[in-house]
Amino acid sequence: TSLGGNVTTSGALTLNDAVYLTNAVTLTAPTVNLNSALTGNANSALTINAINAMNLRANITTAGNQTYNSDVTVAGNISMTSTGGSITFMNKVLSQANQSYSLTVNAANLITITDSVGIAVTTTGATLPLTHALANLTVTAPNIHILGDVLTRINQLFTGAVSIGDNGTKGA
Repeated sequence: TSLGGNVTTSGALTLNDAVYLTNAVTLTAPTVNLNSALTGNANSALTINAINAMNLRANITTAGNQTYNSDVTVAGNISMTSTGGSITFMNKVLSQANQSYSLTVNAANLITITDSVGIAVTTTGATLPLTHALANLTVTAPNIHILGDVLTRINQLFTGAVSIGDNGTKGA
């Protein structure tokens, strides 16, 4: 599938085939499911706005910026790469519940994590928390801004100048 413009749907947007971006593209839907690799040319950039859920099961590579304006659920061992831009997570970054998936994030400029990475939630009547923590998180960029809590099951590796800040809300 080749995309050169924005896609907005009133129902779930599920991309099962490999996707090639020829421009900056914004995907907007109640639910976005990316099930195959997404790559792009020199003009490519990606913004995803999912109202309910964003499930990523494949690698993403763009030349420009990547912006995720909703909670991101990592549903497989994946990598996100921006060869000439920045990557911004505006909401939580989670693994599927009680799964051990790893995420690798690489950007040429800046990676910003605005909210929590991984959370543990205890539901009513449960004896153990439901954990949405990544197994491993690897982040590489010249500059990395972490504004929320980071919970992983195994390793965290940050390569670059790391700034720890505060997003103004209590962490998960």
